[in-house]
Amino acid sequence: EIRNRMALQVFEECCNEGLVGALVWNEVRRAVPYKLLEETCHLKQKCRSLEAHQLPKKWRENNYGDKPVQQQSRNIAGKRRKNQQNPKSSPPATLNVPQILIVESSWASDKDM
Repeated sequence: EIRNRMALQVFEECCNEGLVGALVWNEVRRAVPYKLLEETCHLKQKCRSLEAHQLPKKWRENNYGDKPVQQQSRNIAGKRRKNQQNPKSSPPATLNVPQILIVESSWASDKDM
């Protein structure tokens, strides 16, 4: 019961922030019983059959993990080439990709990772 409440609380925060993607959706479905998830989410379809891209857009709007970035980077690379040929044009655009900090704490557990 406590685990369910905590998982739903985290999921609700992700929904409010628009951060739900495939990872979040799959993990909440794994952690919370389907019946409780369906009662909480008030979705039109059964949770078992829904994929992350079928969830409300508001829940997914700030999730960049599931969106293809490759096309964006190609366009930016093309703009950079054009800017190098024409030095008076504006500086190239940069990708706004969230940074992830990984902290390795094997010293605390004496286990190599």
